[in-house]
Amino acid sequence: MRVFAYAFKAGKWVETPRLSVRDVALLVDTENRVIYIWHGPKSKIKDQNEAKKLLLSLKDRYSSFQFQKVGRSPSPELQAEIKRLLGSRLGKGKTRILAIAGMVAGLVGVGFAIFVIYNLYSEDVGITTVANQISGAFNNWLETLTIFTGIGLIAFGVAAALSLISGRKYMAITLIIGLGMGVLAILYVNWLRPYYGEQVEWNVETFGVFQLLLLVMEVVAFAPFTIGFIIEVIRIMQE
Repeated sequence: MRVFAYAFKAGKWVETPRLSVRDVALLVDTENRVIYIWHGPKSKIKDQNEAKKLLLSLKDRYSSFQFQKVGRSPSPELQAEIKRLLGSRLGKGKTRILAIAGMVAGLVGVGFAIFVIYNLYSEDVGITTVANQISGAFNNWLETLTIFTGIGLIAFGVAAALSLISGRKYMAITLIIGLGMGVLAILYVNWLRPYYGEQVEWNVETFGVFQLLLLVMEVVAFAPFTIGFIIEVIRIMQE
């Protein structure tokens, strides 16, 4: 079952992707040709009465549909749809705030990823810096990459938690992908890099491969979030 919700707003029915416990709404099941009349547990009696007046004209217009009021014990399928439309128990306003906070935290993570890429290709870093793996400059460079990748991971972790709490599962999935790639990047820098544990000088080709692989990991870490961010901005504007 998949229903489309129309909330009663300012004397008319308005399609909405989410419901509030204060809404009076119609849940349209096009597959089974049923229109369910739903009163949120905190909806006003005034709204219920005004919406009831509009139902008469709707019943004439959509005579092929069966109209049913949602009772205290709706079917499991309908319960699942209502739960989906309501989203988090926190309410629409609070979930939106949490979603926006998660998006901001995600942007912070992207900022640190970009900073890592900048340091990866900084003019101050070259093959002479990393030629000797036990040099202080080399270790400092790796430490910088690790620290800022780690801070970005923390930001992504906060963003993922806020996205899950606010019911933004697609955003959470993109952030979890970013977390996975960030962890892989840290493992690569510190333990999986070429000649780890060996006192072997890197040549230009090895250095280039190291930079390229780490660049790919950093981009894959934040690229899905960027796409998800754009989608979520559009969704929030439509709510």
